[in-house]
Amino acid sequence: MATGFKASCLLVALIVVPGIFQSASAKTVSLIWTFADNKTFYTEWAAAQHFQVGDRIAFKYDSMEHDVVQLDRTDVATCSTDNPIREHEESNANVTLDREGYFGFICGRPRHCPEGYMLMNIVVAALTPGASPSPVPVPVLAPVLTPVLTPVLTPVLTPVPVLAPVLTPIPVPTPPRSPAPSPFLVPPAPPPSVLGPVPGPGVLGPPTTTPPSPPSPSGSDGAILRATVIVMVLVAACNAALLL
Repeated sequence: MATGFKASCLLVALIVVPGIFQSASAKTVSLIWTFADNKTFYTEWAAAQHFQVGDRIAFKYDSMEHDVVQLDRTDVATCSTDNPIREHEESNANVTLDREGYFGFICGRPRHCPEGYMLMNIVVAALTPGASPSPVPVPVLAPVLTPVLTPVLTPVLTPVPVLAPVLTPIPVPTPPRSPAPSPFLVPPAPPPSVLGPVPGPGVLGPPTTTPPSPPSPSGSDGAILRATVIVMVLVAACNAALLL
C-alpha cells in the first residue's frame, strides 16, 4: 500500500528562495512542504543550507492538506506525534531556529510522514561572534527576451503634377485679296439702243416696222466715227478721275 501511495504522490516541488529578510546575522529560507520521493530528501536539503542560530524556515503549504509538528529525534524516527514540542496547524508556518543543536519536523497528518516522507532532521550550528552571515544562494533567473520592433516603412506618395494640355493654334488660310479695280479702267458704255420704247404689259401698240439699214459709211466716215468714240471714252475716264 505504501508503494501505491508513493506512486500517487511522487511529485515534489522544492524551491529555495534566498533570504528576503536577511539581516547581518540571520537568514530566512523558504521551503515548499509537500510529499517527497525518499525518506532523507528534506534532511539532505537542510544539511546543504548550513543553518545557524537565528535563521528561519518559512514552510509553504496549505493547512487543508498539511501541517508542521516539531518533535525530538526519537519521535521523528518513528513518525510519532504523541509528544509534540510545538504544532503549527496554520498555513505557511515560520519557524525560527533560536538555539544550536537538533531540530526535527514532520507532517502530523496520517501517513504523510511514514509514506509521504515528510520528515526533516536539522542540526543548527552556533553563530560565531563577528562571523559573516551564511552565504545565500542566488537563484539564476532566466533572461527575459525583449522583442525588437522592426520599424515599418510607410511609402510616401509624391503627387505627380498634372500638365495642362497646350493648345496649338491652327493657322487659318487667308483668302487671297482681289486686286482693287483701277480707277482708270471704265467699262465701255453700252451702245445706244436702236429700238424704240417698249410698250408696257398688256398694251398693244401699233405694229412697228424696222426701217432699212443705212448704207455703210465710206472709209473717211468710218475714221471720223472711231475718233468720236475714242474722244467719248477719254472724256468719261476724266470725269471718273475727278469724282475720285
